[in-house]
Amino acid sequence: MPSMILPGVMEFDREFHIAIAKAAHNSILFQMMNYLADGLKESLWVNIKEKSWALPGHPQKYLEEHVQLLEAIKKGDKEVARRTMHDHLVDVEKDLLEE
Repeated sequence: MPSMILPGVMEFDREFHIAIAKAAHNSILFQMMNYLADGLKESLWVNIKEKSWALPGHPQKYLEEHVQLLEAIKKGDKEVARRTMHDHLVDVEKDLLEE
């Protein structure tokens, strides 16, 4: 089934997540993100993105969370970055588990 998300948006999102994992200097996180984004890009990654982005208002919410995370990283505010990343992951997990 072809992706309903514009390819450029999917690629930008993929690159963003990989850059964040790389910036964290966490080799396990980086390897996991590469595996999810590259190794499974035609199945798991696309399915996760399509399910989470299909919810009304969620693409904008995720974009805002990404911007908040990027701003915290740029400012060097580790605590805000950690909290923002945690909140984002909790939001995505909740969204994916909703029926």
